[in-house]
Amino acid sequence: MIKTSFLNSHQYTHPTYSRAITYSGSSLNLKNLQEQIYQLDINESHSQIILDLKTSTLAEIAFLQQQGELSDGNKMTSEVLALNEQMFGRPTIQETLTAHNFLQQNSAQQVQKKLTYESLISVLQQTLEQEGLTQHKWRVATKQHGPIAVEPMLKQIIVPTSARYFSQQEIERLAIHEITVHTFRSFNGELVETKTGIPLKHKWPSYLATEEGLASFIEIQSGYKDTNALRKYAGRLLAVNASFNEESFNQIFDLLVSHQFEQSDAFDIVWRCFRRGGYLKDGEYWKGLHQIQQIHNSTPARIKRLFAGKVAHQYFHLVENQIPQELYDQLKLPVCLR
Repeated sequence: MIKTSFLNSHQYTHPTYSRAITYSGSSLNLKNLQEQIYQLDINESHSQIILDLKTSTLAEIAFLQQQGELSDGNKMTSEVLALNEQMFGRPTIQETLTAHNFLQQNSAQQVQKKLTYESLISVLQQTLEQEGLTQHKWRVATKQHGPIAVEPMLKQIIVPTSARYFSQQEIERLAIHEITVHTFRSFNGELVETKTGIPLKHKWPSYLATEEGLASFIEIQSGYKDTNALRKYAGRLLAVNASFNEESFNQIFDLLVSHQFEQSDAFDIVWRCFRRGGYLKDGEYWKGLHQIQQIHNSTPARIKRLFAGKVAHQYFHLVENQIPQELYDQLKLPVCLR
């Protein structure tokens, strides 16, 4: 049983959790899409990004087609783990070590959170205006539930109105995260594509690690290091690594508690790993920060260039030299990079 006494008093019984674990529906005809991809004429002469995209897309389709039920032993099946490896790759030894060390060296911080979503909306709106984005029709919108999100197609930063409280520092950090990283990369991608035709307006394959890694890196460089958020990302990486090592829900839960995570936080991290029988994208957050820090140590000037669009750093070389320097000079960048 998955920590039965704890789960009986926690969100596991909430419909959102149950549906996320067992839901097998899709608005796409996955079988038809799978057949179309198999029929694509892709060979070794194509760019590596095309080959990678085919492999990861087929893996994701296969993942969506599996039933997504937790097994009796509460371990992910070898099939699910193999599909996750094709979609996201496994954490490296170095990434796992840095996550472990961070948790050992940084205790959770007690933070008073008294501000509501209205305060967050006010700061986000002010930041959009200060950065000249309202002139391009960017705005703040609301929804009832879910995470804070940037919707490039709608030119919106969407804030949930459900009960959640923030500290002033967290609100200022979120403005940096959501606007000067996520929104700027969307804005810049559209600018570059309009000027050059290079397709940087939309998300590239495997962009998530670079995207979230940049967001965390810029927060730190801007003086808004959020130890609790970084502990969460490090914990997610360890949970993903443990999943690949075929550890059970219980074992991963205990691992996180041993790193001084509250039971509710530990449960949430492990549950996210076990969604639909095991969806391990959450390791991308810490992995991305680790990769961006390595880039900054070796070629720091490249950090600015990565703001040219929603492209993964490992593919950026395909377009980097096609973008003229005068266009790089026009990119919107966070204050710490100006």
